[in-house]
Parts: sequence; structure tokens; C-alpha cells
Amino acid sequence: MAQPSEFPTDEPRVIDEPSSWFEENRKGIFAAIVLILVLSCAGVWWWQAREARESQASALLIEATGPADWQKIADTYAGTPSAPLALMRLAQASRDKSEWDASLSLTDRFIREYPRHPFFPAMQLARAQTLEAAGRTDEALRAYEAIQSAKPSHPLIGAAVLGLARIHEAKGNLTAARNVLSDFLARDRASVYTAEASQKLKSLPEAPAAAQAP
Repeated sequence: MAQPSEFPTDEPRVIDEPSSWFEENRKGIFAAIVLILVLSCAGVWWWQAREARESQASALLIEATGPADWQKIADTYAGTPSAPLALMRLAQASRDKSEWDASLSLTDRFIREYPRHPFFPAMQLARAQTLEAAGRTDEALRAYEAIQSAKPSHPLIGAAVLGLARIHEAKGNLTAARNVLSDFLARDRASVYTAEASQKLKSLPEAPAAAQAP
């Protein structure tokens, strides 16, 4: 006797299959694509605008003839590569005219706004030298000491050591001047400031002998 088939073939079967993943998520996919396109366009626009702004600032810096032009670049084009260079020129122009407060203000602005600039160490030294030139010796001393003790070593430590020696000598602290120069020469013989530091050390007058008790 024939056994009935376990899988009848004559009757149609209806299978309810779920919609495909793409159909279920089509709106989200399209929204993501649109967002990516918008962000890409915005990025291209921002990059082109930045490049145009930097080009304008660079052209103005080349054509600049004095402080008014440099001030405009520093203010209007802040953040561009030309702005810190304009600040440097402004600070130097003020130093040349012995306008110490103005020079310090501009130098401090550079240090505050452009801490990652390649000329940042030079402006730190310029600040200390300007304080020294202005007669603000205690402040200059602290500024030079900050450069001297910086970690990692400051690229202009030799100039700071010479500044410290000058201030110590002016204050009559000849032993301190001699020590700071000697320490530098013992530590960094390859510095471009070695010869000047050595000459300065040799030129220091001898400290007066201590008075002997009767």
C-alpha cells in the first residue's frame, strides 16, 4: 500500500517573507547619504574660504608698509599664518621706539594667541628683554629664569642666561652672575651663545673680599 507523500506538491503554498533590509531602512540610508554630501560640501566650502582668507592676509602682509597695515592684519585676519608675523613686526616697531608697554602688550598677545607658533620661543625671550630694557628688572629676572628652567630645554636658554648675568651684575650680585654663567658653560658647550657667555664670565669684576674682623 502506497504511503501518502509527506510534502504535497499539488497544493500552492503561500510564504509570508519579510521585506528586505534595504526596503525597511531605505529612508535612513538616504538621509545618511544626504547628510554625508552636505557635510562634504560644507568641508570643501570651509577649506576654500580658509585658503582665500589666508591668501588675502599674505598678500596684505607683503604689501604692508607700516604699523597700521600690520595692525589690520593682526586684527582682521587673526588665526591666519600672517597674523602672528604682523604682531611680531608691531612689537618690534614699538621696541625700536622704546614704547615698552605697547611692545609688551603685543608680545603678550602673541604668546597668548599663538602658543604653537615656531617663533613662540623667540617672543618669550623678546618679552624678557623688553622688561629688562624697560627697567622692570625683577619681572625680567623671573622671565629669564622661566626660560632657563623650562623643560624640555628652551632653544634660547643661552640668551636667557646672558640676561640673568646682566641683571645679577647690575644688582651687584656678582657671585650669582658668575654661577649662572659657569653652570651654563659646563652644561652646554655646543650652544651658539657659548663664546659670548665665556667672554661675559671673564669680564665680570672680582667680588669684593669680605671685610676681616679686627
